[in-house]
Amino acid sequence: LKFKNIGFACNSSGFPDLKGKLAVINRGECAFETKLKAAAGAGAAAALVVTTKDQPVSELSFSDTLCSIPAFMVSPEVGEVLRKSEHVNDVFVSLSKAERPPLNFIIDYRQRVRELGHMRYPSLSETVPTSRSLSHEKKLDRRVASIKAAAKDDQVVTVEVFDNKYTNWSISETVRAPGTLTEFPRLIVDLKLDCPNRERLSCGRWDRVVSLYSQMSSNKDSSREIARFVTGYRSRGRYLVDASTMLPSLLTSNSKHNIDLTLATEASWASISHNATLKLHFLRGESAARVADFAYQGKSNSISVQHPIHALPMFGGGNFEGFNDPNKHMRRARLVILPEGCNNHHVAFAVEREQSNVFNSRKGRKNVKPVVYTVNNGGSIGNISFTVLTTGHGWGKDEANCAEYCKSENTYTFDVTLVGPIENGKRKTLHKYTTVRQQKFPTAGSDMGCAAREDVAPNQYGTWHEGRAGWCPGSCVAPVTYFLDFPPVLRRSLRGVGNDSITTGHEVWIDITYRSTYKGKDYTPKPAGKEENDLGFPAMINHVSYMTIWSSPEAEGTPSLVFSSYPDPLTQKFTTLYQPPAYSSPLLTWEVRRKKRDTQKKLRP
Repeated sequence: LKFKNIGFACNSSGFPDLKGKLAVINRGECAFETKLKAAAGAGAAAALVVTTKDQPVSELSFSDTLCSIPAFMVSPEVGEVLRKSEHVNDVFVSLSKAERPPLNFIIDYRQRVRELGHMRYPSLSETVPTSRSLSHEKKLDRRVASIKAAAKDDQVVTVEVFDNKYTNWSISETVRAPGTLTEFPRLIVDLKLDCPNRERLSCGRWDRVVSLYSQMSSNKDSSREIARFVTGYRSRGRYLVDASTMLPSLLTSNSKHNIDLTLATEASWASISHNATLKLHFLRGESAARVADFAYQGKSNSISVQHPIHALPMFGGGNFEGFNDPNKHMRRARLVILPEGCNNHHVAFAVEREQSNVFNSRKGRKNVKPVVYTVNNGGSIGNISFTVLTTGHGWGKDEANCAEYCKSENTYTFDVTLVGPIENGKRKTLHKYTTVRQQKFPTAGSDMGCAAREDVAPNQYGTWHEGRAGWCPGSCVAPVTYFLDFPPVLRRSLRGVGNDSITTGHEVWIDITYRSTYKGKDYTPKPAGKEENDLGFPAMINHVSYMTIWSSPEAEGTPSLVFSSYPDPLTQKFTTLYQPPAYSSPLLTWEVRRKKRDTQKKLRP
């Protein structure tokens, strides 16, 4: 084919005659689809997209309805040669049709032949991600072996949920709880996603968010997202996730029951085409301490022998712009710990009114009410933890390319206050302790941020190698757990020791505030201008969080939840089983809006 350079090709007007020629197009300023449609409309027989120095060569993958001509991506060096040769009459570019992409194989540590996957360049460096991934896979195999060994000693009970079951977007199953919270203090979620025909080309083409939801069959308002994963571009995955902080969403303290479990993408159009094998490993005894992932093990406030009793839903996500607006979103919560036996609801309601009035007094705003929980028998509380699942989504619409590729910050502030008994209608603050935890995504927007991780499925297609905010294609979203490291006086109070014990009329108030920012400020998008992609979508933060209350086995009694203002009927109404509370799935609004016109995720330009 003879070829012709046509620049960025974002506007077909003024194009030269491309009939029967190869269009050479620069990357950037508009979507691939826009460029290729323009070239095809001008009669081009094929197209080459020349990437930039800061963007690696990657696969161009489109359906026939979006692109009717063959298209390929080449390096800037190749593009420069073509540019200099454009006016030489006897220079041609030869294209040949491949019946299928080449298959590359390796031999793994078990001496098995394995498909290597997609290689962007014919280089040994392209095997590094697979080598790194095989090392991680070996660690997972060892961990699974330790779980199986513990099962022989009756230290682990495994519940099989799905066995190589095909899913295009949603599958569900009802299982029987193996016991109670006092029997099983730890939970490991074991998920395997395989390609239906074993080869990668039979796996789903795009990276999709896949969540595991649990719901007690007897309580239709108990739907919770307990784990989150992201499928890879035409790749399989194997994941082990310590979801112990979410155990109270599956088990209760005193009875066995049925659990409805659903593994689902965001919506029916977000297909994944995988065979799913899901197992839940419930751990007890010494195996629970050996296999769990918690960073606080072995310290003075170790939770290795403690049991999670309550997992209290906290916050949800939403549009990044206006994320911290108190008039629109609930970003505050309060946990009140009462003395044993004090379960009068008017105490909690008084606290709720007091807190609402404090927040609402600023500039006369009518803010969304904070979530409030009240727990009694504080002396049996061993620890309190805060677990978050946070991922950034949205690209191509603003200058910072948020929130998938920008370095957003998620800040959690915990104000722990010990207050005295009510005297003359008021409570006196005796001690106050504040701690701040911040979740950052330092590799977001980097070229090889995801390729450098050993837990990411290697050698995928598309832009799998680029760093994202809190997630990568072909990986699990690791839950982040913060433990409230109380000072000694508050810890003694929780245990019911000393003059300031909550058993003598004192209470502990824990106020939690959540903010998501960009460069330390509320996110205000700046239009991308010429770089805006018409296939992109605005920045979103997909967030769910839970406050988990832990109890020691030797404690007398267990903490009891006596009041909850959750769910809020304005923003937190539960809908169907596979869908969490509306506020905790920020992608839903965008998905419903685009469902009819968007049937597959587009490759980033």
